[in-house]
Amino acid sequence: MLDNRKVIIDTDLQLVNCTSAASADFAGKVDGVAKVLDTGGGTTHGVMFIDINAITGSGQATNNQKITIALEGSTTSTFTAWVRLAKLELGPSRATTVHGRTGGDHSATMTSTTALGIYKVPFVNDFHGTVYRWLRAYVTFNGSANAAVQVHSIDFDAWLSKL
Repeated sequence: MLDNRKVIIDTDLQLVNCTSAASADFAGKVDGVAKVLDTGGGTTHGVMFIDINAITGSGQATNNQKITIALEGSTTSTFTAWVRLAKLELGPSRATTVHGRTGGDHSATMTSTTALGIYKVPFVNDFHGTVYRWLRAYVTFNGSANAAVQVHSIDFDAWLSKL
């Protein structure tokens, strides 16, 4: 949980709650149900909070392994077309990077313990002159199947907070 970070947590703005560790690409779910947030159509500036509880993996670190937790925006609730508004990338031998349209990059080397904790990823849902009304989290596991490190799973929760 977010401890005492002086941020209002609204459970209606929760994007992901992993009830068990995930090991394959997925769109955010809360209590097993796909979660898509409607911003109402106006420009929204905010922060996606990602609270990583556990990461499992094995072997030696390689540069091509990563987990990406992204905030996607769409003009429709079905996400037939979408854009990536912000993301957090976690990789075993490379810097952990946070990319937000409104913020800089932050880094830390990932291990099964150092990647744990809370990440703040800034976002705005207005990109190239289009306001993306609908938001969701999407997680991808990338890397070579022959890589020495296999990131097996991640257990985390994610929320949005408006600035």
